[in-house]
Amino acid sequence: MKRGEGVEEILDDFPALHSRELLEGAMAFVQAHQQEVDAYLAEGALRWEEARKLNPPELVEKVRRYRAERGLKSA
Repeated sequence: MKRGEGVEEILDDFPALHSRELLEGAMAFVQAHQQEVDAYLAEGALRWEEARKLNPPELVEKVRRYRAERGLKSA
């Protein structure tokens, strides 16, 4: 939505969204609660960055290889 995409473009990009009505409802909710949604997304981005710092890419890749070698699935 922030990129200016409409319902049709979003549905094309996300075929798993089967309901135009649900997408339109979600979009209306976001537009009506823009500040709260922005704050929620900012908090999520901050947490993601903190987690990324705790788990450097080299470590994550090492864990992925270890799991793949042993046929283990991610938690």
